[in-house]
Amino acid sequence: MAEVLLAVAGLTVRYGGIEAVSDWSLILHAGEKVALIGANGAGKSSTLKALAGVVTPAAGKVSFAGVDWQGVPAWKRARAGLTLVPEGRGIFPRMSIEENLLMGVPQNTTSSRETLAPVYERFPRLGERRGQAAGTLSGGEQQLLALGRALLTRPRVLMLDEPSMGLAPKMVEEVFAVIEEMTATGVALLLVEQNARRALKLCPRAVVLESGRTVFSGEAVECLASPQLRAAYLGD
Repeated sequence: MAEVLLAVAGLTVRYGGIEAVSDWSLILHAGEKVALIGANGAGKSSTLKALAGVVTPAAGKVSFAGVDWQGVPAWKRARAGLTLVPEGRGIFPRMSIEENLLMGVPQNTTSSRETLAPVYERFPRLGERRGQAAGTLSGGEQQLLALGRALLTRPRVLMLDEPSMGLAPKMVEEVFAVIEEMTATGVALLLVEQNARRALKLCPRAVVLESGRTVFSGEAVECLASPQLRAAYLGD
């Protein structure tokens, strides 16, 4: 059995009087790929933000590689290998492409710029325009920049929030090809994606959220085979 990387128990997230995530639990093993499915407002993004330490949960326990992460700040979680690429990509538009990438390089790296070589090799467009302001890139190029920066953090768990949102079909294919490459090396994946069918094609396991609670957890093929789940969450 693969190592348990992420263990979540009773996670609850509130914004004022609104409970976005309610008593939610998950076990994620090394190399496992899980799609989080649900309608808008189901609590998917709030779940990822709470796991990344971007928002503070009202209750619950999160352990990473067997260590309790109560009170651990977001930057330490990222440095330990829990990497979030948020909805909207989270790039710094006025900074250059290279400056954005360097934000993902571990501080103990002896030669930061040398570590960017694999990213520029994989994304030659970024290398050619490394001095250009990130905000001048197209939406698809910004997503590739966000994925390249995430790759540099050496993730053990990669959390992606709507990576294909607003992208042209050709760019969607490129983005998903990059995600497959990143996870082929054993990186675990938690994927929130508006194209639920595409997410279920990539991820063998599915968790369906409704009002911040899990209403289905199992194999993606089971989710696709269920008329009720297809009608409610896949638009059939």
